[in-house]
Amino acid sequence: MNTLRLLVLTALLVSCVHRPQPPNDLIVADSMVVVLAELYLNQAYHTTGRTSGEQPMSRPYAVQRGTLGYRDALARFRLSPDRFARSMEYYTQVPGELDSISKRVVTLLEARQSELMRQPDTLQAPK
Repeated sequence: MNTLRLLVLTALLVSCVHRPQPPNDLIVADSMVVVLAELYLNQAYHTTGRTSGEQPMSRPYAVQRGTLGYRDALARFRLSPDRFARSMEYYTQVPGELDSISKRVVTLLEARQSELMRQPDTLQAPK
């Protein structure tokens, strides 16, 4: 029994020691939530098909032109793709923080969806 306790305690100590260092230019969690939500919306827009009568671009063409929204969204937030990648790499190594960010992204997207559902449908034929 004591050996088991010692093994568990050792495993806990080792896991606590291995926490990665955040990059100097880490995107803080609050900002990361907004950026990830925007990236998700851009991805959805470019992969779901027609929106307001528009024809979707073929995926290979959109990737070639860089129009899947990643570069544009990051530019809107004045973030370089490298800084975003470094921050994502850090957050993927800290699962608790990434889980918290992910839950907040879902909450933000659900709130936006709820807000949109309350707006009148402008595409309906007049009665």
